[in-house]
Amino acid sequence: MNSPDPDDNTLIRRTREGDIDAFGVLALRYRRRATGLAYRFVGNVEDARDVSQDAFAKAYASLGSYRDGTRFDRWLLRIVANGARDMLRARSRRGVREPVDSIAALPADSLTPDRAAELGDLKSRLAAELSLLPYRQRMAFVLHEQEDMPHAEIASLLDEKVGTVRWLLFRAREQLRDRLSDLLETDE
Repeated sequence: MNSPDPDDNTLIRRTREGDIDAFGVLALRYRRRATGLAYRFVGNVEDARDVSQDAFAKAYASLGSYRDGTRFDRWLLRIVANGARDMLRARSRRGVREPVDSIAALPADSLTPDRAAELGDLKSRLAAELSLLPYRQRMAFVLHEQEDMPHAEIASLLDEKVGTVRWLLFRAREQLRDRLSDLLETDE
């Protein structure tokens, strides 16, 4: 008997058995989250969509190497983060600094309703300031603070030591605090 809402591992098993629609369910389930994460790394909607779309294509092609029991969302987000990192490195090599969209410019279907409701000046400023961080700091910050990824997993993803990840997080927080200090001050 099929469950009305199959878990990720069931969908992966069905995809491996040739049920392409099962992977479509996974893609629909994680599309917003993948695009949102990519956006926080690359800073504009079109590039975020490209990174997200490429990540799903790579995930589908790599399902043979997916280890059962691993959280699919974390595995997919690693692919998204790697794709974003590659895009940022390519930009850097070309000396290109892409314009950063306002986070409010994201289409509603790229954010959860709760996140969309929370958008405001602080969110827009945070997105802009995040885009100015060096990409390793930005990736560490976003993965830890916004995706709740543990230090060891971030270290593996960035090919760094755990201590380096902690330092990257410290520097990112310090820079963001300094840059956003005018918003954090209260009038007495």
